[in-house]
Amino acid sequence: MDIDNISGHEFEDLVEKLIKELGFITEERKRSADGGIDIKAINEKPILKGLYIIQCKRYSSTINESIIRDLYGVVTSERANKGILITNSKFSKQAKNFAKNLPIELIDGDELTKLLEKNLDKKFNKTSKEEGMPEECRIVYEYLEPEEKRINKRRRDIINKRIYLEPKFYNNFNAYGSFFQNKTEKIPQLAEVLVNQINNINNIWKSFKENKINYKDVSELKKQCNEIVKTMNFVENEYENLISTNPPENLIGVHKAIINMYNPFFNFFSDFLFRLSLTEIEDIENPKLKKYLTIKNGKKVIDMNLALSFEEEQKTFNIETEKLSKKLSKNNTAKGKNCFIATAVYENIDASEVMKLREWRDNVLSNNLFGKLVINFYYLIGKYLAKFVYKSVILKKVIKYFLDKFINKKLDAK
Repeated sequence: MDIDNISGHEFEDLVEKLIKELGFITEERKRSADGGIDIKAINEKPILKGLYIIQCKRYSSTINESIIRDLYGVVTSERANKGILITNSKFSKQAKNFAKNLPIELIDGDELTKLLEKNLDKKFNKTSKEEGMPEECRIVYEYLEPEEKRINKRRRDIINKRIYLEPKFYNNFNAYGSFFQNKTEKIPQLAEVLVNQINNINNIWKSFKENKINYKDVSELKKQCNEIVKTMNFVENEYENLISTNPPENLIGVHKAIINMYNPFFNFFSDFLFRLSLTEIEDIENPKLKKYLTIKNGKKVIDMNLALSFEEEQKTFNIETEKLSKKLSKNNTAKGKNCFIATAVYENIDASEVMKLREWRDNVLSNNLFGKLVINFYYLIGKYLAKFVYKSVILKKVIKYFLDKFINKKLDAK
């Protein structure tokens, strides 16, 4: 790359591309007098975090000490982390001596050429997913791709036993029940959060204009990417919590079905990144890619409207829970059955408390899969537990205390 035969503005543009490639966010530049600032760059990484003032000098002569003094004055007034002077030329001995022990970095033509070859030339010559990608898509792709790779590697390491997860055991349905309910309730909540985050990203990059990407847009975009990273890490933690859990033997099928309910989140995440990487498509006739294409203003473009679907996983889940429900109930229904333990406690099958509990069972608990499983399990053990309750005055009083509390708080309150 010949940095000596380009204009001053072209030199600034080139330096800005390099700065972005090195992980900085740059503010929109002004072509007029800038008060000694060519580029304001922000670094958001730990330790390096802060403002950097960058001056670009395409000179034919050596850079002297006075120019470095001016830069140092700007760094001080702007309270920046560091000032960086980048040139195609050389620095005088006096300039180098002045910059020593100050928050000033000097990059001459030779060092700049090496940086360009290492970062920009390599990028522009490679045939990677990022080639030809619009800046806003590239920002999201570069920010999220490492996270996807990290999660997938961790999953492989867990499967191959390179990472050990402490197992948790549940010996009966009651012990497993609240865990089961907690995990199933989180799935629709997580789906809503992730879809909202993707929509936010779509809305932000609609404000991007060609060659006029400003710091505010980039910051908002990275902020939303960070939110997605948090969500995916939360999903991964939930997933690992599930695969390290050992349910009761008769619930293994249902448990596996819940684990699979978390897979669409990662498929959705990977699909989103894949679509970003397809923004410039040559092989538009490839049948694998056609499903991602749509026609807009007569042109074939990538369809970024994503849908988070659990259809197949929900079918499997329904089949497994139905199997278990039939197995537990032995083809009997709960409606009309007596509440064994409640009857033992209140000593009357027609007691108002027993009737309230029976009504709650039939009209509330039986309306969802988890409730049905609880009811069926209860009727497998209820008769036997009721015998102990009848014989034990203390046990009867303890259960009555909790049942009264439940009825007053949950049932009578309605």
